[in-house]
Amino acid sequence: MTKKKSKTKYATTAPQKGKQRLAFTTKVDFMIYGGARGAGKSELLAMRPLEFINDPSFSGMFFRRQYAELTGAGGLWDKSKKMYPEFKAKMNISNLRWDFNSGAQVRMSHMH
Repeated sequence: MTKKKSKTKYATTAPQKGKQRLAFTTKVDFMIYGGARGAGKSELLAMRPLEFINDPSFSGMFFRRQYAELTGAGGLWDKSKKMYPEFKAKMNISNLRWDFNSGAQVRMSHMH
């Protein structure tokens, strides 16, 4: 994930050049994306819903096997805390949910 200066006072979250940008801009219904640890897979996953945050009917849901995979250091919740506030999202920690001004939501849950 890279940050670029925007015309507003907020930074813009953007995918890294290369595979992450290609995966972010590709329009598909289903995608398999892999790579080594630290390759930016979780950042890409957290970025994908940002395309839809102005749609009041959008509701995104992420699943991980264990709760710790969501909330632990470097987990998906941790990644989202670094980018969603830039888009004025409000954090609901008890429900692992982000609420955007439009009414769009992104939620996270574990399987066990």
